[in-house]
Amino acid sequence: MSDTLANAVIALKASVVGAISSQDYAVDITGTIIQIVSRAIGTAGNSVTLAASSAPASNATVSGATLSGGSASGPSNNVFNSGALSLPSASVEVGLPDVPSYGMNFGLMADKLAIQLQRSGMLNATVSCIAQGENRASSSGAGSPTTQVIERFTQFLGLVKRDGVPLGNIVSGTFNYMNNLDKVEVIRPDGRIGGCDPAQIDVSGQIVVRFADTTLLNLAINNSPIELVFNWALSASKSLTILVPTVYLPKPRIAVTGPGAIQATFDWMAAQNPTSGKTCVVTLVNDIAGY
Repeated sequence: MSDTLANAVIALKASVVGAISSQDYAVDITGTIIQIVSRAIGTAGNSVTLAASSAPASNATVSGATLSGGSASGPSNNVFNSGALSLPSASVEVGLPDVPSYGMNFGLMADKLAIQLQRSGMLNATVSCIAQGENRASSSGAGSPTTQVIERFTQFLGLVKRDGVPLGNIVSGTFNYMNNLDKVEVIRPDGRIGGCDPAQIDVSGQIVVRFADTTLLNLAINNSPIELVFNWALSASKSLTILVPTVYLPKPRIAVTGPGAIQATFDWMAAQNPTSGKTCVVTLVNDIAGY
């Protein structure tokens, strides 16, 4: 049954029929439930009708007459899309009050975001930045900053999906987003760069899987694009989702080393999705209205 539902979700996600493509589809971790989520924000999705066929009988049970759960208020969906022509910059101070020494890095732009995927531990991201310069002082120039209350996601509650279907054989992996910033190295008396220009983005990573079936291998051999989704959630109102809609897998080398299970490593590369025009979409659901 799980294979039937997985194939149904893949077909639904590939549909170009407006009434179908207005929703997103996924199989739950048990492989027995198809989850349908309206792409409309708010209560508009609650009008989507649900029904099970009777001729022939589908043997499925719907959760209700329509979708439910939409709300006009509540958690905020903060969506970050790839492909911006210009990127924001900021000033970031690194303070060592015991010395005292404070360095204000100005014209700072983010170049790379790297996330390690694993089974345990807290979710960590490494952000590589490039700044135009730094001003040092013996006192802070940041005023009176407040401490931000942070709730961290845990890797233990992470989930990786391929075309809406959970990948249960993922051992580890990585996710990398690179702006490939081009430093403007002009001639100037202070020796600083003129700034940074964003170049072509690079979204890539790696997934290491237990070689239990040939699904991913066949997709790699046939050069078939897939959708990858990385998700971490604390609750329904607090989650982080990274959607990479068009991913190509290389044919991996499958080494037999023994003893133990055989693993395959896929160094995947993303491309711009021809429909949405996006290479990567990150959705952070929390109680902050905007960034």
